[in-house]
Amino acid sequence: MGFAAAASLEGFPYRGSRYWGFATEALSRRKGNAGCHARAPHHRYVLDPNDQVDQVIPPRPRRTKEEIEARRLARRERNLEIREHTHDKVLGDIRAKVSTRRQLANFSNHHAYISLVEPKKVFEALEDSDWLEAMHEELNNFKRNKVWTLVEKPKECRNVIGTKWIFKNKQDEFGNVVRNKARLVAQ
Repeated sequence: MGFAAAASLEGFPYRGSRYWGFATEALSRRKGNAGCHARAPHHRYVLDPNDQVDQVIPPRPRRTKEEIEARRLARRERNLEIREHTHDKVLGDIRAKVSTRRQLANFSNHHAYISLVEPKKVFEALEDSDWLEAMHEELNNFKRNKVWTLVEKPKECRNVIGTKWIFKNKQDEFGNVVRNKARLVAQ
């Protein structure tokens, strides 16, 4: 197609190289990761007669000063829209300074309080709010997954399947209790 300057424009997010073709007077793209093999380290542009142009990229038209100014104003307006918040959406006092240091001083914000003792009986679990929450979570999972439905006992039936609560503390790899888990199983 014609000679091309074998200077690749590096740092672009695609594979291949971009070349300026003197014959076509346009920027061209060359696929693959073959670099400029004829380029010497002390020369910026070296002509390679064996190069072939895969794709011609037409030059971008130049923008006028009015277009550049309009784009800059549109970008500024967009940034102002992002920064403008209504006061009812702001939590806390607007005039108060934002504090990011000493956040660990409020210990309760960073720790989950869970029970370290596994209860053996249901009445022991009902006295502890953490185990009570774990039991509610298990019952809500039954409703959400539609696992069990509660029905009345038939009159002629003697044996009814019983249930039993199993309480376990889930631990991490260091042996720290991470979660209280309550399971309701058929007995």
